[in-house]
Amino acid sequence: IYRSLFFFESRFLRELGLAPDTGACRECGGRLEGNVVIEPPRGGFVHQRCQAGGGETPLSQGDLNLLRFTLEKSPGALSVLAVDEERARRIFGELRRFSFHHLGFSPRTAGNLP
Repeated sequence: IYRSLFFFESRFLRELGLAPDTGACRECGGRLEGNVVIEPPRGGFVHQRCQAGGGETPLSQGDLNLLRFTLEKSPGALSVLAVDEERARRIFGELRRFSFHHLGFSPRTAGNLP
């Protein structure tokens, strides 16, 4: 289920023009590499080492690369991806936080997720 939710959420944000910036750290401006943390108020990611706060789930380089792929490719290209549920769940959770911040609400059905 999380694989589908991750794909949907990433494409949803892209189509609304709200997709997080995956190119540069919103703190230092450097290329995003290694572990990163999504910062919804800043509109993108920061390096984990640049993060001021704490508690957010860091995403790995592999997670970030997967997100970049889903944001850049056509929906048909996503069918060839083999994404494990744990990775999809982790990325979806962070995208959901991002969506909530920018949209100001969470879908009622989100409460039914495990």
